[in-house]
Amino acid sequence: MSIGKKLLKFSGGISIFAGFIIAFVGFYFMCNGMSLNSVTPDTDEAVLRAMRYISAGGMYMMVFGIYSIYAGFRGLMSADDNEYTDKLKTLGMIYISLCILNIIIVFIISDTVTALNVAVCAIPLIISLIYITGVILKLKNIENS
Repeated sequence: MSIGKKLLKFSGGISIFAGFIIAFVGFYFMCNGMSLNSVTPDTDEAVLRAMRYISAGGMYMMVFGIYSIYAGFRGLMSADDNEYTDKLKTLGMIYISLCILNIIIVFIISDTVTALNVAVCAIPLIISLIYITGVILKLKNIENS
């Protein structure tokens, strides 16, 4: 088995695992941001704005987590299929784009840089970079064959 296929299988499995965590955390944030029980006519505008940001960020995290699961599943299942490699490349490029958007959203929503913020941004980005590296190595292996 080539190194590209190994990287695709590895990053696909990690991506599925991380996707489930991201989706559930996003659901949690979305629910907290949309909690209507905490809204009263006297609620401050800044609190309402923060609730909107948190719920929108949570919704994005859910979408990002679901895409991470999908891309990971496709990478894991199609690592041996040479005809699907171009589609995996497209999935990987979208995955990296979503990671960059994730970084932007996390730092817009949060007001300080913490270790958790950096981890939430860096881990998916590293996984997506391993994913696309596996695809590129697989493409080179196909061309050399």
